[in-house]
Amino acid sequence: MACVRKRKKNGEEVYVADWRDALGFRRMKFCKTKNEADAVLADAIKESQQRTRPLVDPNVTVEGYAAHWLAMRAPDLKPRTVQSYRDVLRLHVHPTLGEKKVRRLVKGDIKALLGEAR
Repeated sequence: MACVRKRKKNGEEVYVADWRDALGFRRMKFCKTKNEADAVLADAIKESQQRTRPLVDPNVTVEGYAAHWLAMRAPDLKPRTVQSYRDVLRLHVHPTLGEKKVRRLVKGDIKALLGEAR
């Protein structure tokens, strides 16, 4: 569902374009005029209809994402920092969350991981 609504933000009236993107995530954009909000919404709907597959793998696990992230960050980091990140992932993150899909992570999962670390 997509819509444009009038709202008050910081004491002034604005228009909110509200829609779900191609991956199903809710998006909102605040605009000063209704015409601007309508244009934003029209562009968003057009874009979501053109995208036939997600930009990232929706089934990626935490372990897979962490490996990709570390490979992307490693060139900018010192070798000792990279090793420290690998150790934290291997000892703490992968045993708890490694097989879980990233899109299925919830705040409770992260809190449980941090609770175990303490």
